Amino acid sequence: SQLAVATVEDVVRGRGDRSRDTLLEAMEAANRAVLALAKSDRRLEGMGTTLVAAMESGDEILITSVGDSRAYLLEDDSFV
Repeated sequence: SQLAVATVEDVVRGRGDRSRDTLLEAMEAANRAVLALAKSDRRLEGMGTTLVAAMESGDEILITSVGDSRAYLLEDDSFV
């Protein structure tokens, strides 16, 4: 999980913008990094992680997820 988060952070900072494409690129890079690590060490075979990311982009919040984790919107004390 730490590798996935660090990869997303590195890509977003490296691109210098907060666009949908940047967030998607970051999530794809995180996936590749986790898969590469799992392939590099037999003990990590089958390793994976879930990841949810949210990023402010102008007047929008971009949200993406991989795996079975979810993001929820809390509005007026209710989840919508």
